[in-house]
Amino acid sequence: MTRFLQTLVLLLAAVAWPAAAQVSTRSTSQAGVASGSLVIPKPAGTNTNDVLVAVVANVPANRRFRTPAGWVEESTDTASGDVRLTVFTRVVPASDAAVTAYTFEVNGTSHVGAAGGIVAYIGVDTSNPVDVKSPIVGTPVGFSHAAPSVTTTARGAVLVTAFTMPGATDDWLPPGGMIEAVDVTSTPVRPDAGGVALTMTVEPRTAPGATGTRTATATATGIAAAAGRTATLALRPALAPANTHYRLDGATGSLNGTAGEVFDSGGTGRHGFRRVITNPSTTNYVAPNPTIHEQYAEVTGQFCNAAQFDGRSVLQVPASPLFDYTTEFSASAWIYPTAAPGGGGLYSVLSNDQNYEFHLDSNRRLFWWWGGGVRSLTSNSRIPLNQWTHVAITFRSITGSARQRIYINGVLDTATNNWQGTLTANGCDFYIGGDVGTGAACSLIGDRAFRGSIDEVKLYNYELTAAEVERDRTIGRNCASAVTRYRIEHDGSAHSCAAETLTIRACANEDCSSLSSAGASGTLAAGGNSAPFSIPVGQTSTSVSLLLPTSSDPPDPEPVRLSISAVSPVPALVTSCRNGLGTINTSSACDISVGDVGFVIDVPDHVSDVVQTARVRALRRSAGGNTPRDTVCAPLFANVTRNVGFWASYADPTTGTRAVSFAGSTLGAAAPGAPITLAFDANGTATASLRYADVGALRLNARYVGGAAGDAGLLITGEDRFVVKPARFQLTIPGHNADSAVPGDATRPVFGVAGVPFNVSVQALNASGNPTPNFGREIAPERVTLRSTLQAPLGGRNPDPVPTLATGFGAFSNGAASGAWRWDEVGVITLSPGLADRHYLDYSPTIDGDVEGTAVERVGRFRPARLGIAPNVPRFANACAAGSFGYVGQEFGFGTSPHLDVTGLNALGAVTRNYVNGSGAANAFWRFGGALANRSYVSTAGGTTPALSRTTNGGAGVVSDNTAAPFDGTGRVTVVGDRLTYAKPTAPAPPFNAQAALTFTAADLTDSDGVCFDDTLNGCDPLTISGIVGDPAAPAVQRWGRIAVTNAFGPELIDLQVPMRAEFFNGTTFVLNTDDLCSGVTLQPIVDANAGDSLLPSETCVQDSGSPGASGQGCGVPGPGPRRYTAVPPLGNGGTYMVWLRAPGAGNVGILDVTPDVPAWLRFDWRGTGPVAPTARVGFGVFQGDRRAIHEREVY
Repeated sequence: MTRFLQTLVLLLAAVAWPAAAQVSTRSTSQAGVASGSLVIPKPAGTNTNDVLVAVVANVPANRRFRTPAGWVEESTDTASGDVRLTVFTRVVPASDAAVTAYTFEVNGTSHVGAAGGIVAYIGVDTSNPVDVKSPIVGTPVGFSHAAPSVTTTARGAVLVTAFTMPGATDDWLPPGGMIEAVDVTSTPVRPDAGGVALTMTVEPRTAPGATGTRTATATATGIAAAAGRTATLALRPALAPANTHYRLDGATGSLNGTAGEVFDSGGTGRHGFRRVITNPSTTNYVAPNPTIHEQYAEVTGQFCNAAQFDGRSVLQVPASPLFDYTTEFSASAWIYPTAAPGGGGLYSVLSNDQNYEFHLDSNRRLFWWWGGGVRSLTSNSRIPLNQWTHVAITFRSITGSARQRIYINGVLDTATNNWQGTLTANGCDFYIGGDVGTGAACSLIGDRAFRGSIDEVKLYNYELTAAEVERDRTIGRNCASAVTRYRIEHDGSAHSCAAETLTIRACANEDCSSLSSAGASGTLAAGGNSAPFSIPVGQTSTSVSLLLPTSSDPPDPEPVRLSISAVSPVPALVTSCRNGLGTINTSSACDISVGDVGFVIDVPDHVSDVVQTARVRALRRSAGGNTPRDTVCAPLFANVTRNVGFWASYADPTTGTRAVSFAGSTLGAAAPGAPITLAFDANGTATASLRYADVGALRLNARYVGGAAGDAGLLITGEDRFVVKPARFQLTIPGHNADSAVPGDATRPVFGVAGVPFNVSVQALNASGNPTPNFGREIAPERVTLRSTLQAPLGGRNPDPVPTLATGFGAFSNGAASGAWRWDEVGVITLSPGLADRHYLDYSPTIDGDVEGTAVERVGRFRPARLGIAPNVPRFANACAAGSFGYVGQEFGFGTSPHLDVTGLNALGAVTRNYVNGSGAANAFWRFGGALANRSYVSTAGGTTPALSRTTNGGAGVVSDNTAAPFDGTGRVTVVGDRLTYAKPTAPAPPFNAQAALTFTAADLTDSDGVCFDDTLNGCDPLTISGIVGDPAAPAVQRWGRIAVTNAFGPELIDLQVPMRAEFFNGTTFVLNTDDLCSGVTLQPIVDANAGDSLLPSETCVQDSGSPGASGQGCGVPGPGPRRYTAVPPLGNGGTYMVWLRAPGAGNVGILDVTPDVPAWLRFDWRGTGPVAPTARVGFGVFQGDRRAIHEREVY
């Protein structure tokens, strides 16, 4: 099989997407072959749920490529014509993580040329990626070829067009307004009349509709006009783009008040600027730390830079009706508040004044205002400080479907509104991080300026669904530094008989002072030979070994040009080269001097202070075989001994303090070098030992001058560059307890605080355990990073350690450096040092290029920095639930018990998800006991109300939901069983609604490690749940009540009803409490008020269900149903009790006293002596009473 890879000319990666694009390109790749299978590299950085579009063109047209597994063939043409075009799509599965390339195999007879390209996209609807597609269209003979129009249905669709024709054109001119993504041919040389050419172009679409035809034109030089094939396809976005979108991705530190510096990448084009309220101000674009992606792994791609606010500046956009909405819209943003306003204050996220604005209030709740009163909404959820949180509001106010909703991190808040009406238009400017006073002046409110960071501010002209809010939160884009150019680095010379090691770097800027870690792949070529290369994502360079052939003609040595092709991603600038430590350019520096006569020296890359065997060959390349380029490499020396001069020089770093030992001699650094006697065998190979106790890249040089051996005039030179890496790194961690007897689990004492830096020292050592002074002194200094392995809790979260310095450690001296690192979780870890890019210089083989160190086990225990406490909204339960009220003095409890969601937070404010209890004591990292022993209640009811006290202590809080799964760092502590009582005052008082505040002391909110609730970031804080009331549907009304009875008189022959009822004071008088269906009352023994009367033994009893019955004084025989005693007022007759005394019978006359057993809260000062139960006097028959009584009256 003959295989070629061809270079792109116009480059997608360097071109920014047009405004309003929600879909973004991750990367592209391409390849061409003259025959056989077409293997296209996987676009760099491709991730799960990306959508790939592949286009393959081949000649002749009657050959067809099979659809690979997992791909969908969207369209292909018939076998007629000169060229075939096929379009495929693929939703990337997780299993593709191990894939490096995709293979397209020809079906049946071989072709004579095929070319293909793949473009990877973020943000495409994975369930239905294709919005619309055209069939393959044939185009007339010529050089210009038109792709058909399609009519898109989705706003924000991405248009992809493909063009192909026979012949390897030198270039394509893409359609106007489109970006070239792929430009590839099947032949290695362009132009070429044979083979096939292919280009792909893309264009984001802001609105649905007909796209119109698109025409690409091939350069005519060197090819013949031909009929072509074209196709058009549109990808459907997972979420339609926002109308207005402030990505806030400007260059770090670039805000200076210039118009347009705050760029709207949506469709409205409303650009703004920074406005300073108070100087000096540091508000500016920053590279956020932590990033949103670091906190939320579900985010696809990234969100790049953000705007950081110091409370002294805002971002201002001139007023426009395009900001105003009437009955439907949505808004979203990522926010990272570092402070909350003081009591009653607001910090503004964004503001279009009366139309919509939302803020962070003093309780860290999201307050949304569009006029005040019913035209506002406050979230129940709180926004954490020092942590990224996605907030969104969705608005619809059309009659019959009105709803206003708040989403926090994609979760619908429990606070909602259903206001109907039309929003008021705003005449003021639009602000991010600020607000203005309502009115004609539109004056900035300085103390509402935001403190913290804001990113990705979006406005939609429709109501987002919950699923769309989640997509708005999780769809990012590619923020890795684009590859601006590639650089090939070589040492300047090579031998045509030995493979040369070459380095390829991905540069993020023109001079390669900044490198790209976005990943790359391609092909390195020289003198007709080539080899593929790959730079993994996260690395910036790779090494390739390639045999560099020369011609058989003079000169010797001769220059051989190095080049790269078929690269992904495609750079903006042409390849540059570096010759050793000298010349850097795009022409002569790309030539390497390749000789046919000389020493070929091979010193393996190796570990410092490990003896190596260096192989030295003296070879001559000469013509032979059937063609001038066929060569034979023959030894110059065979079975002879020669004295050869050797010296060693420092390549990287360029200086050092330790010498190379070679064949037992210490080498100097300059020619002619130390004479070493070498014995060459029959193959012209000699060996010698080499040892170097430091690290870096070195050159071993050899020089032989003939004469004594009869070879006068012979001059042979040669050199080899080799890399020596450290054997290992050694860590020292002050304060770490290395005693293996101390378990590495939750029982371990506290070592550090999550998110708080701790000191670590590292030293690079050779194989003998001695320092390597040159480590860290490389031209581009090598860096050491720390990697963590979680020991406990089992199955918990293990974030990467984060350095305080961008370089990880400070400057190295004698191979050692120190730095401050943090680990942002709770638990115990093992720390291991390793190279930051996992590859020392250009060490070969690449797989062995990393340097690791001795792991330090049982580092920890790390505890949270503080606790986040989120209370619920408790609700009182009415003592009389059936009547929705309670009496003053009567104990009542909670319908919704108070609870606290307790979350461990690191020093950055992010959740420590391992702050939970796993299996057994070894994994029990939750330390919050939850006793809450010092909690207290105080009444906050309006007006003059009685004192409130806790009359039943429910005891320690009940801890729940703090187990390991799903490692959310949160547990719940519920107050169960507390009951409260308003003290009943002596004087009657009007009804009032119960309202209270529950306060937990700082000690209540501190765990056993001393980690406490620190809401103000200045020490341990108490927490108060304010405004605890009853359920809105059944307010906790408190009534000053009593039980009243009325005297009754009647004949002794019939039963006598004694009026008894529950009353409450309405503020003016006592009235029947018709809501009382709850107060249970029994009767005290009935008392004969006058022993001298004639009442007989029963004297009398209560009509009840029997004796003693519900009353306690029931007759022995059950009474008739309608007259039976009721312990509580019956339904339908609230507040009134059924009390009937049985008639004593003929002649049995007299007076009885009936006194109910009344709870304390229903007693009354009937006699001026204090609260007592009431007494009713009941008279049967005609009885004159006590003759000694002067006057008698009823007392109520």
